Amino acid sequence: MHLTSGPARFPELLVLKYAGNDRNIFVDPVTRTIEIHFKYAKSRSFPHLIRCLDRLTSAYLLHFILIERFMMRECLTMDYKGASRDLFGDLSEEDKLYSIFMAKTGNTSMSDVEFPSNVLQSFLFFDPVTGGLISRKKFSKFYTLYPNIGNFTAATRLTLREMRQCIVALIRYCLPNDGIDPLFMAAKEFDAGHGLSVGASVYAVDNFSGLGNHSTPLTDTILKICRAWQAWLNLGGEEETRLKESVENFKVLDVRGSANDLIVAGKSIFGDQFAFRENQEKLIMDIYLSNRKFFPVQALPGFGKTAMFQIPLSAIKMASPRRRVVSFVLVPYISLMANMVERLTAGGLVAAPVKDVLVMNAAPEEHTLQADIYVYSYEDVRSSSLVTMINNWYYHYRSTFLGYIIVDEVHNLGCQDFRTGVTAAFPLLKCHYANKVLLLSGSVGKDRFGIHLGALNIKVQTTTEVEVNDKVYIHNLVKDI
Repeated sequence: MHLTSGPARFPELLVLKYAGNDRNIFVDPVTRTIEIHFKYAKSRSFPHLIRCLDRLTSAYLLHFILIERFMMRECLTMDYKGASRDLFGDLSEEDKLYSIFMAKTGNTSMSDVEFPSNVLQSFLFFDPVTGGLISRKKFSKFYTLYPNIGNFTAATRLTLREMRQCIVALIRYCLPNDGIDPLFMAAKEFDAGHGLSVGASVYAVDNFSGLGNHSTPLTDTILKICRAWQAWLNLGGEEETRLKESVENFKVLDVRGSANDLIVAGKSIFGDQFAFRENQEKLIMDIYLSNRKFFPVQALPGFGKTAMFQIPLSAIKMASPRRRVVSFVLVPYISLMANMVERLTAGGLVAAPVKDVLVMNAAPEEHTLQADIYVYSYEDVRSSSLVTMINNWYYHYRSTFLGYIIVDEVHNLGCQDFRTGVTAAFPLLKCHYANKVLLLSGSVGKDRFGIHLGALNIKVQTTTEVEVNDKVYIHNLVKDI
């Protein structure tokens, strides 16, 4: 833990808790690795810092908490009363500096049976032999013995302090900056009239992402440094490779049907009198059967833009009811969400607002994805939960296809006055991970679709001419304007 999370001090490791008051061990919802929250500093400023463990170390730690700590409790039996009320024992004054944050164990109100049980089920480094937290001497002794590989002796190993200084130096001089310029960050805060620590920890707090109110440029940068450090140690490669492969080898929604599927689906939605409108059939068939991914469409209100994805998705569901396909529709205003959900549900698809499944900073579990289409607004794109879910789809979901992503009224993305700050998050959303991406508008202008594709960070060439190539064809169904 000391090696892979970065340069930690003994007091920071000593008071790690996985349960109870001031718990500071968490699981990252995306990588499924351990995050550790620290509030200790020699400067006595007590900043909130977040570090992360690599995947292997996280697995060891979870095994210890869930299995070995349970075994320890069973061996000690329920009658164990050996926990000292003074958990911090013979710590130095420097170490006691941190104890004011973590000693909230309710030791005055708990009985002699309740207190040991509470400590055993919360503090990671509780030592049942001494009845307190592990001493620096014992911790340092273990550090000279383990890991037990090679012919190294205690005399040839670095001490805890020496190892920390080595880690600091390696991170400072060996890791790539990855676009991070600390001097530039400091200058921006200085220009605003306050110091870097105040700017990064107070004014730059992002309430839409991170754990609670602790996501700041400073904490986010520290997490990037942790990941870079683990990659430098070759401890992050397996996870990164798995994520990369899961994205690159995403499941193609193989549709083997015909135009008849669309007619049957259309009648199930609109009734037996259903018939395609002019220019509608060819486009919907192309969306349903072709292997092309991007479909920019300009059509006036009343043309039936909703039917362009409603009919193909209904046909897919009818052809393979057991195959799970989840799609997303993006509308510019929250007020339009209810109407879109109502229209799609009336047509036989299960539709719901995306907020029904989103949880704070976590991709929802696969079994909770019960709808065929989730509707969300431009405002929802600011949620890190939504971006996390779509950007890591095939990392989390093994049996569910990411079907269509539909951006309705896409012309709003190019409007500088539209909900300032909302559209800035769109480039983070990896729409191209979906099997089909539909960009719909009635007034974007056939020559401006490329701009709006760029606003979604989709880098493709477009054309308004029918050609045999890989360019994205813009379907302009607006005439006589």
